[in-house]
Amino acid sequence: MKLVGPNENYSCIARRLGYSGTDEELLEQLVRHIQEFNSKLGLYNTFKEAGVDEAAYLANIPRWSEISLQGMATKLSPANMDLAKSELFFELCYYGWDGK
Repeated sequence: MKLVGPNENYSCIARRLGYSGTDEELLEQLVRHIQEFNSKLGLYNTFKEAGVDEAAYLANIPRWSEISLQGMATKLSPANMDLAKSELFFELCYYGWDGK
């Protein structure tokens, strides 16, 4: 969601959940809401939290990034994905937005 960035759809969802603010603030609140909801459900927010082997995961990022760029969902993504963004996406899936 953060790679796509603030947009009216995310803002609309956040407002329906009771949040207010700028589109950027609404995006942050929505992401935080989803992460907290995942935690309440006992779901991990990152692959690192889930205990996935870091070296094995990171070694596959280049391959996954190239493969993902061929997918229809990626091609239609409002994030305008390229190889660098795809690699960043997979790193964020492992570490989360707040980093290592």
